[in-house]
Amino acid sequence: MLFTKTLKAAFLTTTPVLMGYAAIGFAFGVLIGAGGYSGFWAGIMSLCIYGGALQYLAVDWFIHGAAIAQVVTVSIIINIRHILYGLTLFDKLRGMGPLKPYMMFSLTDETYALLSSTQAPVGVNEKLYYFFIGALNHSYWIIFSMIGAFLGSAITFDVTGMEFAMTALFIAIAVEQWQTFPTKKPALIGFGCTLIATIFFAPEQILIVSMVLILISLFSCRSMIEEEMGMGSNLTAATAADVFMDEGMLDAIQEERTVEK
Repeated sequence: MLFTKTLKAAFLTTTPVLMGYAAIGFAFGVLIGAGGYSGFWAGIMSLCIYGGALQYLAVDWFIHGAAIAQVVTVSIIINIRHILYGLTLFDKLRGMGPLKPYMMFSLTDETYALLSSTQAPVGVNEKLYYFFIGALNHSYWIIFSMIGAFLGSAITFDVTGMEFAMTALFIAIAVEQWQTFPTKKPALIGFGCTLIATIFFAPEQILIVSMVLILISLFSCRSMIEEEMGMGSNLTAATAADVFMDEGMLDAIQEERTVEK
C-alpha cells in the first residue's frame, strides 16, 4: 500500500516532465531512426546515456562521424554542471543507500528541478518517492525515444527542424527562469557569452567557446550572484545559465548543418 501510494505521488509530480519528454524524446527518436538506427539502439542510448542534449549531438556524431577527443571533451563540458546539481542535493539524498548510484546517474536537468523544489507528501516513503521521480522520468525518456525511432525508421518523412524541439523546451524554461529567478545576472551572462561566441567564432567552435565563457563568467561573479539570490535559494547560478548553454549548443548543430549543405 505504501509502495503504491508513493509511486502514485511521484507520478503526479513528474507529469510535467512526462509531457515534455513526450515531445523531445519522440523528436530524438525520429532523428536517430531517420539516420538509419533502430528503436533498439535508441532505447539503449536512452537507457545508458540518458542525456537529452548530448544524445541529440550524438545523432550527428553517428551519421557524420566525430573524433574521440571531441566526443569526450564536449560530453564532459555539457554534463559538468551535474556535479553542482549533486552538491546542492547532498543533504536531501543522504541515506539513499543502494539507490544513491542510480540517483546520481538519473540527475537530469528536469529531475534536478523537481528534486530541488519538491518535498515528499505526508504518508509516503520519502527516499522511495525521490527514487521514483528519477526512475519515472528515465522511463518516459526511454519509451518515447524508442517510439520515435521505430516510426522514424519505418516511415519516410522530412525531419528538418525536428531538433528544434529541444531548443523550444529550453526557451520555455528560460522564460520561466527569467520571471521567477531572484537575479537576472546568470541569464544575461548565458545570453551574452553565447552571443559573443556566435559572432566571433566558427559554427563548429560555438559550443565549447560559449560554455567555457559561461563557466568562467559565472564563477567570477559567483559571490555577487549568491548575494542577490540569498542563501536560502535551491537554485544555483549554473542552473539558470544551463538553458542558454543547451540552446547555444543546438544552435551550433543547426549552423553546422547549414554550413555542410
